[in-house]
Amino acid sequence: MPLAFDHLRQQARALVEAGNPSAARALLEDAVGQGRAGLAEGDPELLETMRQLAGLHSAAGDPAGARRVLEEAAAAARGGAGADPLVVMLAFDLAVVAEELANRHVARRNFAEVADLGPAALGEDHWVVARARDYLDAAAPAVSVSASPAPASAQPASGVPTSGAPGVSPASFSAPAPVPPLSSAPPLASAPPSSARRNWLPAALGGVAGGIIVAVVVAVLLVRPGDDQPESTAATRPAPSQPAAAPTASAAISALPQAPVVPSAAASATTAPPTPPPSTATAPPAATRTTPPAAAVRTRIVGPAANSRVPYPFDARFTVSPADVKSTNTVVALLICVAGRCYLDGKLDIIGNGAAPYTIYLGSTRPEGAGVTWRLRLDRLPKATYNDLIDRRDAAIADGTWGDKGTPMSALNATPVSTLAVVKG
Repeated sequence: MPLAFDHLRQQARALVEAGNPSAARALLEDAVGQGRAGLAEGDPELLETMRQLAGLHSAAGDPAGARRVLEEAAAAARGGAGADPLVVMLAFDLAVVAEELANRHVARRNFAEVADLGPAALGEDHWVVARARDYLDAAAPAVSVSASPAPASAQPASGVPTSGAPGVSPASFSAPAPVPPLSSAPPLASAPPSSARRNWLPAALGGVAGGIIVAVVVAVLLVRPGDDQPESTAATRPAPSQPAAAPTASAAISALPQAPVVPSAAASATTAPPTPPPSTATAPPAATRTTPPAAAVRTRIVGPAANSRVPYPFDARFTVSPADVKSTNTVVALLICVAGRCYLDGKLDIIGNGAAPYTIYLGSTRPEGAGVTWRLRLDRLPKATYNDLIDRRDAAIADGTWGDKGTPMSALNATPVSTLAVVKG
C-alpha cells in the first residue's frame, strides 16, 4: 500500500503549528525513508515531501541537511519535464540554501535554472522568478567604462589657441597716437611783451588766434616809435577781448581725437564677462507640497493574480495589517474552498511586518480538481477557536472524513478578511 504522503505532510504541519517541529521532522524523515524506492521514478508526492522536510531542516538551523535532501530530490525531479513547477521550486529552494551556505556557484546555477524554466512553469510575474532574476542581476560583474584621454592638441576651455593657430600679432595693434607737442606762436617783433597775452594751439584754437591777431594789429597802430608816454598810451588802448576761461593744456589734449584702445589677446582671454547686478525682484513664495498620507496596509491575499491559472503546488503571498502583526490573541487562518466546502489549511506565519509565502496544494493529488475554480480565504480567528478547528481537522483526516466534512462555516468570520479565486492548472 503506497504511503499517503499528503496526509503525512498535513500531520507534519500540524505538529509544527503545535510547537513540535522536531517531531514533524522525524515524521517526514521516516516517510521519505520508506518511500525512497519511488525516488528513481520521480514520484511528485515523495519529492514534495522531501521539499517540506528540507524546509524543516532550514528552520531548525541545519542548512547543510536541507541541501542534502534538496540535491537528492532535485536530481530525481530533473529526469522529468523541464518546465514542471515542482522542478522549479526545488531548484529555487536549493539556490536559497546554497546562498545561505555562501556557495555562490551552486546558488547562481540554480537561480539561473529558475529564471530559465520559471516563466513557463509558474508565470512570468511569479515572485520566485523575480527573486531569481534579482539575484542574477546583483551577481553580474559591473562593467567599468573608462573615459578616453583628451587629445594633446585639444583647445583649452577658454578657447584661446595654444599654438599653431592664427592669432593677432602684437604689431597689428595700433598704439595711441602721440600727442603733438605744444608749440609757441612766433613772437611779434613790434609787439611789446604783455602778461595777458597767451600762446595758443594753432590746430585747436584757430578761431581764437584770429581774434588775437586783430588785437595785436590795433596795438601796433597805437604804439608808435618816439612816443614819450608809452605807459599812458598803453593804458588808453583798448584791451583785447579775452575769453572767459582759456582752456588748459590738459583740456586741449583731451579734446584731441584718441586712437581706439584694443585689448590684448591675453586680456580678452582672461577677463570674465561683467557680472550682472543682482536682481532685486522678490521671488514668489514656493508652493507648499503636501505629501499624501501613506495608504494603510490591509491584511489580504496579493498573489497570485485573481482568476489566474495556478500550478500544483503554488505559493500564495500576503500583506498583513499592523494590528494583525502585533496581535497576540488572534491568528490569520488560511482556508481552501471548493464545491461549497472550506478546508482549514493553516495560518499565516508573521515575519517582521509581513507574512511568509505559503505553499498551497489544491487537492490531494495533481489531477484532482484540475480546471476547476478554487477559492482561498483568510479569516481572523481567536487562537482558542483556531486550535480547536485544527484538532477537529486532524481527527477528520485520521478517520477519513475530512473531505466530506471540511471546516464548519459557523466557526468562521461572517465576512472573510480576504478572498481570491484561482483555477487549478
